[in-house]
Amino acid sequence: MALTKFGFIVTGRGLDPAKHRMVMQSDRFEMIAVGIDNPTAVLAVARALVDEGIELLELCGGFGPVWTARVIEAIGGKIAVGSVGYGPEAIAPMHRLFGDGSPEGRNGRRSVAACGSLSRRAAPVSPARCRSGACRFRGRQNG
Repeated sequence: MALTKFGFIVTGRGLDPAKHRMVMQSDRFEMIAVGIDNPTAVLAVARALVDEGIELLELCGGFGPVWTARVIEAIGGKIAVGSVGYGPEAIAPMHRLFGDGSPEGRNGRRSVAACGSLSRRAAPVSPARCRSGACRFRGRQNG
């Protein structure tokens, strides 16, 4: 069986799932991408996508492993759910993107992984456990 219908959920400021939805479709494949502003909306959006027949769901890296587990529970494990993860090569760019390590980050928004260092199993590594010797956020508490 080939994958024919894929879903992706991204979180970003000002995104409304009723307005920010994109469908990319060919005669053999369909991808539905939905944007949400508040991470708690992911549960309802995931359920709706499953009801629409998606066979695989991916969440943007901003959700992390906790929200991924909540989505799996919310949909009753009906389909596979994954989340985007970043490797060690992304540490410096993530620092630039999310700012100085404050919970608000560079853009005034809460960062789930301000350190940007993620393990191979796509779970955020807390700044206190960051193994990169160059991590300037070592020991800080981040949101």
